Amino acid sequence: MQAIDNVMHVRQIRQYYKDLEHMVRYELGMPDLWVEIQAERDKLIEEAKVIAKLQQAAERQEELKRQEKRRRIKEKVHIYIATLIATVYVCTFTWFLTWLVEYDREWRWGY
Repeated sequence: MQAIDNVMHVRQIRQYYKDLEHMVRYELGMPDLWVEIQAERDKLIEEAKVIAKLQQAAERQEELKRQEKRRRIKEKVHIYIATLIATVYVCTFTWFLTWLVEYDREWRWGY
């Protein structure tokens, strides 16, 4: 149903366009005005295309910025996790060496 409506609207717009062209060219007797109208229309269409491309480029740039920010955050998190693991490892190793020294002292000297 929507397809039929779309086709009917397109046909109606085309007919309005033809009627407007006929009115400007023949009834008003200003064919140069019709040429100017078409040139302005073409210019507006091109400007809209350029604006759409610029918007897409800006959106892509924003997405790249967000991805870079996420990557940096991930990298920082990985560094923090690695630092935490290294700290736990060093503390555990230090505690284990202290425990070994105490155990050896008690075994050798008895106190």
